[in-house]
Amino acid sequence: MKKLILLFVWAMLPLMASASVKAVTVKDINYVIDSETHIAIVVNPNGAKKPSVYKGDVVIPSEIEYDSEYYTVNAIDQYAFYQCADLTSVTFESTVTSSIGDYAFYDCTSLVKVKFGMDLNTIGKYSFYNCSALTDHNMYNLADIPDYAFAKSGISSSVVGSNVSTIGESAFEECPNFEYISLSIGDALTTIGKNAFRNSGLQQFGITVDLTDIDFSAFAYTKLGQIEVPEEHPLYEPSDGMTVNAIIEKSTGKLILGGGSNVIIPSFVSTIAENAFLGNSNVSEVSIPNSVTSIGQYAFAGCSNLNTVTIPKSVTKIDAY
Repeated sequence: MKKLILLFVWAMLPLMASASVKAVTVKDINYVIDSETHIAIVVNPNGAKKPSVYKGDVVIPSEIEYDSEYYTVNAIDQYAFYQCADLTSVTFESTVTSSIGDYAFYDCTSLVKVKFGMDLNTIGKYSFYNCSALTDHNMYNLADIPDYAFAKSGISSSVVGSNVSTIGESAFEECPNFEYISLSIGDALTTIGKNAFRNSGLQQFGITVDLTDIDFSAFAYTKLGQIEVPEEHPLYEPSDGMTVNAIIEKSTGKLILGGGSNVIIPSFVSTIAENAFLGNSNVSEVSIPNSVTSIGQYAFAGCSNLNTVTIPKSVTKIDAY
């Protein structure tokens, strides 16, 4: 009997916890409020994965009044502005914005400007996916940029501040205005995920000694021309004095990522890795030295402006594509 009572109480906990929570509408904006914490969160009244209702320029107040009680607005829930095709701007009056949920502004194709509290450091996956008009923002204090967060958006590289430690899978894929990443000593970035900048406008990439976890598919189909590697990097050869813009493994001599126009590969390179120059439209000429013995699959695939390649007799293996 005691066990049955405990199970009953456990089953009732979610209902007990939600007794203070209510969905309300205040001045045409929809919230979920909690009468115990006096916190309000902006929500989609139509529910997850359904087009939301907001249009034009939306101003979200720092505080709302409901039933003679005041509530602090501090977050935007997942799907809150999902597929709001006529939404043009969102201004968050509060200086404290704790988070933006997954898919919050997904497919808001007319959204040009977002302004949030400067304490905003957390956004969800797909949060600004396909916001193709988005160029004006103040999201400079993000801690991480999750998967697909800005894919197909108009965002520039200014969104990657010194606090960002991780750039997730396809985070900036197909972002034409994203042109460079230039890091400084002490910046937090350590991880770049799969396809992070694929088919973007990326032209310049510089790393720090702490950036060691890189999925190099991140740079496929870009215009990458300049690559900077510090002398102190534990894994890769420094870029100073090299005749090529590249990331080359110290331990193996493998050229993992390359860029530039007239590419002269150094004589200490032993292998050109798969996808090393994949889709790089900046590459026009490549000279490969006698030290290279193999070229990986897709190494120069999709290099639409490549017209001259010198391949020495030392190369005995060229993989598919």
